[in-house]
Amino acid sequence: MISDLTDFDLAIRLHIYQFIIDTGRAPGVGEIADRFKISVDDARESLHRLERPHQIVLDPGTDDIRMAIPLSVNPTPHRVWIDGRVRYANCAWDSLGVAAMLHSDAEIEAEDGETGEPIRYAIRHGIPEATEDLFVHFPLPLRRWYDNIVNT
Repeated sequence: MISDLTDFDLAIRLHIYQFIIDTGRAPGVGEIADRFKISVDDARESLHRLERPHQIVLDPGTDDIRMAIPLSVNPTPHRVWIDGRVRYANCAWDSLGVAAMLHSDAEIEAEDGETGEPIRYAIRHGIPEATEDLFVHFPLPLRRWYDNIVNT
């Protein structure tokens, strides 16, 4: 659980989020090791500790960060524009989370999951705004999201 994380793990988690926000990519395990002046093995162990309670998501079988929820490292159909820069969210729900996490207004571009049609909405002062009636559909209950978080 999250209580198993050390203060050091939490510092690395914060660094990961800030790095993704600033650069649009995740730091590699070597970059984390260099930043914190630790061994690559210690950085790797911290990443895997962070993954267990779903603080981050690694690409399967690697030490590569795929998600620091609500942020996606890989481009997705859920683009959150804040101050002229795009950040990628993992899903519609996470697109709201990116704006909330950054305490910012946002323009969001997404695609309808069934039709692929473009969807646009905004966050203004923490409140979602849309030009048409929209809703977010969750095909799985929350308790099953991490069965396969990438496809949820």
